[in-house]
Order: sequence, then structure tokens, then C-alpha cells
Amino acid sequence: MLFVFTIALLLELDLNKRRRRHLTSGSSLATKKAERKTDRTTHTLIVLMTVFIVTEFPQGVLAVLNGMYPNDIHQFVYLSLGEILDLLSLINCCACVVVYPLMSSLYRDTCRGIIARARRIFSDKTPVKTLLIENTTIRFLDDQDVLL
Repeated sequence: MLFVFTIALLLELDLNKRRRRHLTSGSSLATKKAERKTDRTTHTLIVLMTVFIVTEFPQGVLAVLNGMYPNDIHQFVYLSLGEILDLLSLINCCACVVVYPLMSSLYRDTCRGIIARARRIFSDKTPVKTLLIENTTIRFLDDQDVLL
């Protein structure tokens, strides 16, 4: 199903690219920038889909075979290849963490911004005053904070 939807999405992206090229006659700078962005999106989808198919297809085939021949497939294949199938599933889960930063500058910029903001928050060494009232801790960051 995912394969079919991905192919449909790629076809729709191609159709939109052709429409955009037809409307703008394909010569403007904005068209070329948009085309490169679409191309990057297409490449990212193709890479993620390839990783998914390579890692999940063997497990899907074995699941179908296990449904047809439950005792034989489980005993001879799953017991010997179970760890490899689990490893393939883990690779599929981790693929996005590797592929997105490699292929998307917007994703990289967002991650850098989040990390920089977290560093500022956690490296701030301002003294904190603490007030304990009936097992509730109230923290004052500076002298201007007021308890209401």
C-alpha cells in the first residue's frame, strides 16, 4: 500500500511540476528555484521509499509465507533469521534520522536552532532562589519575580 501511495505521490509531484512549467513558461528564476525544491523532495521520497522496501519487504514476504505454511516457515526461517529481520526493522526506523538531515537544509537549520536554544537554556547559570511551601517548590529566577 505504501509503495502504491508513494508512486501516486511522485506522479502528482511530476504533474504539478509540468503544470507550473506550463504556466510560467519555465524561464523565470522563481520557477527554477521551485523546481529544485520539488526535485529535492522527490529524491528524499525515493530514498526513504527505497530504504523502506529494502528493509520491510523480506519481512512482508515471510509474513505471507508464514500465513500459508505456519509451522515450516516459523521453525526453519523465523528462528534462524529473526534477529536479522529485527535489525532490518531497526534500520528502517532510524533511516529518517539519517536521511532528513542529509537531504534537507531546512531540517538541518531547524535542528541547529533547537540545539542552540537548548544550549542557551541549559548553560544559563543564573542563581536560583527556592521557596518551599507545603511540599511545593517555587523557583525565583531573579529578584524581580514576585509570588502572587
